[in-house]
Amino acid sequence: MKEPLLLQIIQNPRRKHLIELLIDQNGEIDIKEAVDIIAKFETKGEPPSRVKKSIYVSMVQTHIPFMENVGLIKYVPEENKIRLNRVPRRLKYYLEVSEEGDISWPSYYIILSITGLVLSMIIWNLVAIIFSSLTLISALVHLRTIYKLEEAKEPQLKERNT
Repeated sequence: MKEPLLLQIIQNPRRKHLIELLIDQNGEIDIKEAVDIIAKFETKGEPPSRVKKSIYVSMVQTHIPFMENVGLIKYVPEENKIRLNRVPRRLKYYLEVSEEGDISWPSYYIILSITGLVLSMIIWNLVAIIFSSLTLISALVHLRTIYKLEEAKEPQLKERNT
């Protein structure tokens, strides 16, 4: 899947939230349950029925067809179920993005391991130096994976028909 299409999928908060719900629910959710959860999230409380209806309509008329068209989900209206197809690997990393002002886990571990490495070298503790070095390497590998993902290893979704 191309980068612009991935970004187009998750640029809308409702689509992003639906994907996260599907991942959390092991790939299947009732549309009414999804609408209720998204409505509560958007209103920060118990939503009025007009909000739920608005979300339901936008999901059925816009977001679900869009995500179904690119092969990300399958909607079964007879069962009121939305089923997740395989999530592209790159999309998972976009969903893990930290909130504004937060620090990502790899960045946190890089800072922590560098601090530990420097302190270990100051007190010259070989075990601590090795542990800090391994933690730093692990964090760097994770960071590299996030920023340099391999296109060939992710499932191919269809380009959206316009």
